[in-house]
Amino acid sequence: MFSPQPLWQRQAIPAGILATSVAALGGTLALQFGFDLIPCILCLFQRLLYAVAALLAAIALCLSPPRRRVFVALCGVTFGLNTLVAFYHLGAENHWWSTKTCIFSAEPVLSLAELQLALERPAEAPCDEVQWSLFGLSLSGYNLPASLGLAMFCLVAAKRKTWWRISKNA
Repeated sequence: MFSPQPLWQRQAIPAGILATSVAALGGTLALQFGFDLIPCILCLFQRLLYAVAALLAAIALCLSPPRRRVFVALCGVTFGLNTLVAFYHLGAENHWWSTKTCIFSAEPVLSLAELQLALERPAEAPCDEVQWSLFGLSLSGYNLPASLGLAMFCLVAAKRKTWWRISKNA
């Protein structure tokens, strides 16, 4: 007699991906608002990719196992892209290369109206300056192996059929 695997087994991987992505986003938001760290554009791209992975994992929780597999694989691709962005960001922080998109330019304020406009704009942070580090690694330095590990985990999980298929009970 065939019976499906328990619901928690079939949804454990997408739920884990969702929880990890939400935790990463929550951590970066806590650092931003709790410790006044201003994210640069590459930080925001990395956050966006975590949000995309969270959305894909949430959708995967609502789908049948074959479709869920596709969305877990898409999460793996998303984390792979996040790995590339983290590597690029780490290189910019360590001045391995120059980035034109992350150059911080403070324009001189010439009048009171320009000063008011400058104060109303959100603050911008340069991508090549490390705002926070622990043991010599910045957030992008920690994100690089984390995203790589998550990408590999998702792609291997999507390839394995054992946790997706219906198990046979004796």
